[in-house]
Amino acid sequence: MTDFSIVDVDHIEVSVKDREKSAKWYEEIFGLKPVQELEMWSKIGPLFIGNEDGSVKLALFNGVKDTDGSINRIAFSTAGEKFLDFLNRVDSLNLLFIGKKVTKEHVVDHDLSYSLYFDDPDGNKLELTCYDHNYLKLHIKSARRFD
Repeated sequence: MTDFSIVDVDHIEVSVKDREKSAKWYEEIFGLKPVQELEMWSKIGPLFIGNEDGSVKLALFNGVKDTDGSINRIAFSTAGEKFLDFLNRVDSLNLLFIGKKVTKEHVVDHDLSYSLYFDDPDGNKLELTCYDHNYLKLHIKSARRFD
């Protein structure tokens, strides 16, 4: 047996109807932008988008998502202050979860973390989560319980 171990998640593949439209949406919601070093792939494969430091990358593929073995949800994490910033603008983002508008009142307290659930325009399930629970507990007046 070797000492093999995984270092990082390189990227997550996401099926979308229109890569450019979806890329704009992910940029508006999460600040993810096209990854210049991987731009050559967009001619024959996915359009890669990611955050500034490259620690998060999505590969947007034109097409329909698989019905078997597909990813159930993509969860992005952030720090407490950034989570509050997101909550303060969520009402203006027109986010939906299972067809219903998501507002800051939809934040869920998991006792260990806080999360907000929503869908991208193609129905891919997303979550923004934060493990700065003690910090958020001081700043979030009401949250749904996840039981």
